[in-house]
Amino acid sequence: MYVDKARQWDVVGLNEEIPMMAAPLVWYDMAKGRIYIGWSMKRNQAVKTSSLNETNFVYDVSVLDLATKNWQKLGTLSAYLKEKSALIGNITSSPWGQLVGFGNKLMIIDYTNNRLLYLKPGRNEAVSTILFADPDTHLYYFKDSTLYFGNTAKNIVDSIQLHINDFAVSNEVVYTAPKSNSTITLTFNRYWLYAADGVVVGITIGLGLIIWKKRKSHNKKHATINSQLKNGNIKETNNSRSVQTIIETKELHINSELKNGSINETNNSIGIKTFFEEKELQTLNLIYTNSSQGKTTSIEELNKILGVTQKNIEIQKKQRSDTIISINKKYSLITGKKHTIIERKKTELDKRSFEYFIESMQLEEVTKFLNS
Repeated sequence: MYVDKARQWDVVGLNEEIPMMAAPLVWYDMAKGRIYIGWSMKRNQAVKTSSLNETNFVYDVSVLDLATKNWQKLGTLSAYLKEKSALIGNITSSPWGQLVGFGNKLMIIDYTNNRLLYLKPGRNEAVSTILFADPDTHLYYFKDSTLYFGNTAKNIVDSIQLHINDFAVSNEVVYTAPKSNSTITLTFNRYWLYAADGVVVGITIGLGLIIWKKRKSHNKKHATINSQLKNGNIKETNNSRSVQTIIETKELHINSELKNGSINETNNSIGIKTFFEEKELQTLNLIYTNSSQGKTTSIEELNKILGVTQKNIEIQKKQRSDTIISINKKYSLITGKKHTIIERKKTELDKRSFEYFIESMQLEEVTKFLNS
């Protein structure tokens, strides 16, 4: 969160860790101060792993209340959206839900009311033609019933009016809510009741035996420890306090190494590269390799490595743009350099298409980064 007095961003604790990524299902409800997500990656950001796994997803629709700083699970992403996820391309957050491109249609994902709304056919063609006419349009912002869209390459900003009445409610839902215990009715006849009584008695006896065995084992272990304490074989210390002391000692040691410069640049770079997604690293390697050989990288090559060759043009464009922007931002933040590492230029044969490259003077810098 942003701290006004300190004029800087700070980390705050939440009730659980749900890694948010650049997924197509994210909506910011500005009016109520909530963030909704359609799925997340199964990853603990605080645990070091030998490799990145981008295939384990948790398809839970959840909401983060920015006031209470608590995540709440709303339900499981509907089978319809999960199946059609490849067609979804995020555009921006509207007052009524998340505005997305859904193939050749515009759709609102209304998380609050658990419904999907499609832009009515006649309006859909008119709005789509305006929004997606220029492939360089990447900026979108909704204010009340006005959708603003911008083109940074041409330094142009335009707007279009959209109202909730322009959308029609579909029969599909966003998520399947978990069933409440109060909605589940169990019917027993007398035979089932007799069977249930027998199960309860059996469980009670079994639990009694388990508790008795554990208590007996605990008493035996306790007696052994007391005996060792009396004989001076072990010191009586609080186990949790010992663990805490070890942690604090390691933390002080690491801080000392950082101050003295004992942690070398290689170890630091290995940690830095984990900030990149697997596809971002693959994209950076592709453009770097081609640039090292004096070649540019075509959009066809990027589409192939990003896995969107069979997707429509709008999804391809959005995926390329999001990936390149993310790489440039992360690289700039990590290295402290303000320049963008990946540039683009129009192709000689077709001025509507682009090629991507890394400036020759920056290749040595990128080489050190990738080989670290």
